[in-house]
Amino acid sequence: MSHASAVAGRSVMRNATMLFTLLVLGCGSPTQPPHSHLDQAGGGSGANPSGGGGTGGDGGGSFSGGGGSGTGGGSAVGGGTGSGGGFAGGSGSGGGSGTGGGSSLTEGGDGGVPMGALTAGAWDDNLNFDWYQTFLANPPADAPSIARSDRVVVQVTDANGAAASGVVVALDDGSTTLDSTVTGADGRALFFPSWAGATAQSQLTVTASLGNATATAPVSAQGPVALQLSTAGAAVTSIDIAVVLDVTGSMGDEIAWLKAELASMAQQLSQAQPNLDVRWALLQYRDHGDDFVTNVTDFTTLAQFTTTLSGVQAIGGGDIPEALDQAVAAIPSLSWRQGNTARVVFHIADAPQHAGTEDAIVQALRAIRSQGVHVYPVAASGADQLLEATFRTEAEVTGGRYLFLTDDSGIGGSHEVPSIPCFYVTRLEKQIVRVLVDELTGIYAQPAPADVIRTGGDPVAGQCTLGNGTSLWAF
Repeated sequence: MSHASAVAGRSVMRNATMLFTLLVLGCGSPTQPPHSHLDQAGGGSGANPSGGGGTGGDGGGSFSGGGGSGTGGGSAVGGGTGSGGGFAGGSGSGGGSGTGGGSSLTEGGDGGVPMGALTAGAWDDNLNFDWYQTFLANPPADAPSIARSDRVVVQVTDANGAAASGVVVALDDGSTTLDSTVTGADGRALFFPSWAGATAQSQLTVTASLGNATATAPVSAQGPVALQLSTAGAAVTSIDIAVVLDVTGSMGDEIAWLKAELASMAQQLSQAQPNLDVRWALLQYRDHGDDFVTNVTDFTTLAQFTTTLSGVQAIGGGDIPEALDQAVAAIPSLSWRQGNTARVVFHIADAPQHAGTEDAIVQALRAIRSQGVHVYPVAASGADQLLEATFRTEAEVTGGRYLFLTDDSGIGGSHEVPSIPCFYVTRLEKQIVRVLVDELTGIYAQPAPADVIRTGGDPVAGQCTLGNGTSLWAF
């Protein structure tokens, strides 16, 4: 089928494989993702989002607006106050804190940001792809521009029908390989034919390769392309994690948080995925005219990463834009492992790129995609609409998710509420560990009810419904 015909017929739905597979989510009511840990957020142990003054569950402290108590968990966000009078309806905390067991937080360095203090939401534009097109229709000036309304979703399974990771998938037009990427643990590959150079006359096919096994299918107007290989796959037991960090003067709170929280996040990940082979890289950046533009520490052990991180200081910058394009351009040069390894970037920043550098970001994202690297940007305090648009592009085209800090912690400056209709707020480290486990298992998990501090937009069972009846996923 021609590229033009495929574009005309594409929609979003889900498959029914055991592991998470993003298929196509249309404008109607989506079905529950298979094997996705969808629980009713806002209830259960450790959270009382109903407003009132009820008792929080054991281990989590109270998140209610009236000052109820929990046992064994202490304060959820360091006792900071939010706005509003409870969480029913998506408003913020009235300021109550948990009791019984003392505070679970310990002081960090560089400004005393405590462990667990920063709070964040998450959003997946690939999960809400049709709705995302309305956001892309009116981009801010200087945002990266990528044609992507014709997205193709490829789902690769092995001989046993399980999602196949570490598979090279190529998009061809009959004579040329236009693009290629590598599947993650969910077996998914995303392509954007127009961005890759396809025309309305292109006869597109996708080919999956793992060892000597291959499978090919035409790109169809009927939705996702399914490819099954004749060989058995394997579980993902290794991961490369790169932290791309804006280290200019306004980033002190976020840097202090990372220093305080790193060991805990590493431990939580190890407990969730025993015997995991983990490497860490740090890519610091500032701006032109500072002591450095980028400073790269390639993949190493957690101990060496921690030592390097301990010396990081928030210095420089000056004006609002930073050398974000240079940082993104350096990501492909890291020594990423190939094959059946999860490859993840957390890009933490509060300022966008300089005008005129957006095309360089687009080119860097091509290279990042080809390596099968998934980017999870984290928008910090002071982030504006341009940074949101840039970060959501980084996440969407690479298969990551957009993370954003919220005001619930009471730490740092104000945090922009992104242009999304609904979300769950948890501690930032919970968001990060959750997506890392997702990357390793291929199972798309909603935040645990005990982790939810509040909601925005009243999601129920992971979804919110807009006034026009459209249902969207909130995580």
